[in-house]
Formats: sequence, structure tokens, C-alpha cells
Amino acid sequence: MRRDLDGVFTTPIQKAATPQRTNRPPSNGAPRSGVIAATLGGIIIALGIGAFFVFNKVGPTNPTAPPIEQKPATATATSQAKQKPAAAPATQMPPAAPKKNAVTSAPPKKTATPVAQPDTRPLEQFLVGTKWRWRGSGASQHEVTFLGDGTLEMEDWTRQGLVTGWRQISPNEVELTIMQGRNKNATTTITFTEDRSSFSGMDYDKKHMISMSPRIEPRDKK
Repeated sequence: MRRDLDGVFTTPIQKAATPQRTNRPPSNGAPRSGVIAATLGGIIIALGIGAFFVFNKVGPTNPTAPPIEQKPATATATSQAKQKPAAAPATQMPPAAPKKNAVTSAPPKKTATPVAQPDTRPLEQFLVGTKWRWRGSGASQHEVTFLGDGTLEMEDWTRQGLVTGWRQISPNEVELTIMQGRNKNATTTITFTEDRSSFSGMDYDKKHMISMSPRIEPRDKK
């Protein structure tokens, strides 16, 4: 015991002895918190590795859009080159050399062919002086002329002593009459076409036809 300042005797309190540290190896049991941390770390690493492989193998999850197939750039360029062939460069023609002393002539003018106007004179006036190719019975053809004195001139008839007269009886018809010679007073009628280019009728014997007898133009006379 010892005496304090007030003179009271007290018993001193002894301190517990502090154990000293020794370099002993760790025991088999690890703290619980360390085990939990290690387990969580392993799980996280495993999940990360699994997600990496799944993502690279499957790709982004999109249930509606199908995967897009990517073609190599070289194949696309080759197909475009086949579809669009290169255009050949245009060749420029050299300018034509000017002709020296070139004379340009105008095309010849076409002359209109005159159209024959129909003769509106009475048939009696029109026939005076005209010549025709008489095609009566038989194979013979004779030239006949309408004279202004009202008679017909035909070489064969004159040689036989026949005299034949003519007169208009309608706008397109003329009556022929044998005035002298055989079959005196025998008559027949010939009819002219509308354009007055030919005539036809019945022969004097009333049995044979006078075939279409054309008009002889001056250029057609032989």
C-alpha cells in the first residue's frame, strides 16, 4: 500500500500483461469478409467473360431485324465495273475542207402540165375539120374527116363513088346518110363520148357495130 496526497493508503492496481506478437504462420481458417470478397470477384470475372463470348457469337439482340450480310468491298466494286462498262471516247471528225469555186445551181422548176379544158361549143361546130379513125365492119380502118359542107370525106368511100352527109341530132349524136352511090338514103347514128374523144354506133347494114373510133390528133396522124 502507499499513501496518496491526502494521506489515504491505497492499493495499487496492476495492469494486465500485454501478449507479445510472435511470427506464427496463419491458421487454416481465413477471415469471413475476405472469403466473401474473393467469391464475388470471381463471379464478376466469370460473368464478364461469359458476356464477352455471348456478345461476339450472337451479336446484339434484335428479334425483329435479321442479320445483315456484309459483302466484301472488292466483290461489289467488281460487279459495278461489270454492269457499267466504260464509255469509249468520242472521236471528233476533222472539219470538212471548203470547196473551191463551188457553184450551186437551183433545182429545175417543174412546169405544170396544162389541163385540157372541155370544149363547150355545140357538137356541130366542134366536128368541122376534125379527123377520126373509123372502125366499122370488117378489119379495115379508115380515116374520116367531118367537112364544113356537111359531108364526110373518106378515101375508100370516094373511090366507090359514095357521098355521105352528116348532121347533129342531139348534144352527143350525129346522123349519117348515104346521099349518093349504093344503098342510097341508108342512115345510121353514131354517139360521141362526153369528152368528145371517140364515137361508136351501128353500121349501115344494122347488123355490125361500129367499134369505138378515136379522134386523130395532129400529132397522131401518120
